[in-house]
Amino acid sequence: MNVSDPTAKMTLGQVSDVVFLLMLPFLLPRLKAKGILIIGMAAWAVRFSLFALFHQQPTALWMLYTGILLHGMCYDFIFVMGRMYVDKRAGEDIRAAAQGLHAIFTLGAGMFVGSWLSGIVAQKYTHGTLHDWQAIWLIPAAMGAVLVVVFALFFKDSTTKEQTTP
Repeated sequence: MNVSDPTAKMTLGQVSDVVFLLMLPFLLPRLKAKGILIIGMAAWAVRFSLFALFHQQPTALWMLYTGILLHGMCYDFIFVMGRMYVDKRAGEDIRAAAQGLHAIFTLGAGMFVGSWLSGIVAQKYTHGTLHDWQAIWLIPAAMGAVLVVVFALFFKDSTTKEQTTP
């Protein structure tokens, strides 16, 4: 794609990770867990959409950089917030087991299913040695957008004030 020094540009995602991680304690009281999780899911959809559009307009480097910078929001607002939510909701007697189950679903089964599905999508949109990157990126973007709506409609946080008070 003729992007010079790609590893340095990918480091922007790590910088973004630190910034959004530091923002979580300030955003949590305002947005609550559900709001942060919704923003994180929406960020995934936007990130993948930007990568898809960038492949149509490779001179629009802002799309690539913005997609890379969204990494921190995507990761921290989903994975870290998920761990924090499980930690808050699980009682002390099952907290370790709940955290382990969360890790199995997100880092185990979730990563396995995601990798498997991405292989299917990549095969479907690869013809010989040519990849239709726009279609490959738009599939997870659409899936992310649908999941935002489903999550927003069906996730109910029944935490009471007594449960959130330290």
